[in-house]
Amino acid sequence: MKELDQVSPVELIHLLFDELKSINQRLDRIEEILGSEKTPIGKGIFTIREAQVYLDLSLSQIYKMTSSREIGFYKTGKRIYFKREQLDEYLTKTTTGLMLN
Repeated sequence: MKELDQVSPVELIHLLFDELKSINQRLDRIEEILGSEKTPIGKGIFTIREAQVYLDLSLSQIYKMTSSREIGFYKTGKRIYFKREQLDEYLTKTTTGLMLN
């Protein structure tokens, strides 16, 4: 590799661009890894997809339950979150009803 003082301004721009591109790709990979741990189940906060898996329901069922206030949830902007305790409460309610019938 040439020393920086031996590189033309145009070559320097290309080198800097390539380096920034490489850094950006690495940051994307880091965000992808960390993004999957944003709201880990162990923390007791669930995204709607995590709640779907936890409750073994379809997304449309969960949206209907939030719409009818059948299940507790929190909204931040357009995102919906659930507390583990509320999901457990829902499961207890529904499974208790099944056992009594």
